[in-house]
Amino acid sequence: AGELAAKTAVSGLPEALFRPLPPQRRLPRPLTPSGTTVAIDDADGEAIVGSALFAEKGAPNFSMLRGAILHRLLQVLPTIDAGERRAAAERYLARSVPRWPETERHALAGAVMDVLAHPVLNTVFGDGSRAEVSVMGTLKLGTREFAVSGRIDRLAVSGDTVTIVDFKTNRQVPASLEEVPPVYRTQLAIYRELLRPLYPDRKFRSALIFTEGPTVRVLPDADLDRSLEGLATK
Repeated sequence: AGELAAKTAVSGLPEALFRPLPPQRRLPRPLTPSGTTVAIDDADGEAIVGSALFAEKGAPNFSMLRGAILHRLLQVLPTIDAGERRAAAERYLARSVPRWPETERHALAGAVMDVLAHPVLNTVFGDGSRAEVSVMGTLKLGTREFAVSGRIDRLAVSGDTVTIVDFKTNRQVPASLEEVPPVYRTQLAIYRELLRPLYPDRKFRSALIFTEGPTVRVLPDADLDRSLEGLATK
């Protein structure tokens, strides 16, 4: 105490500046492993929940490239006037994959345009929407806290509703809500929980858009709640 007082007297600085900092609480480290859409890191450092949970089986190179191009078009085209979107998509595809058969390029451009024009998605691509929204936060599951990082394909805020959308480029589309893979439900449930504190007075709508079709699956809140309950027990 005497040494602190002496330093304070000499320097004129507050005594608190000379006190050692308390041990910092170790925060969970957010992870986003390759092939994972959402990663959750255990704050105790004992286990990683979700790194394998959200990984999907490897897809052929063609499917991966098709999915990447489709995501890019869905990100950019909503910023272009509606009457110019199809031509812009065709130009992009001609530059990006010139070796693809013309019929394949036309089919992909058509799939993108169908998604943009889908009546259920009129607010998803409107003025109150954003593409590729990165999110990071802390998620409490049971009595434990986890760090989460991920990226939402499309986020829209309209009126009293926040819409979370994740695009899926699977060629096999679930025929019903019951056939939607549990991993997709859990992914949207985590996004919803991270965003809830930011929009406390709004309700949420969580949807999967399968670009083949296109097919839209709006997931009930009760299903997402059960997904989080299941994750808490892992």
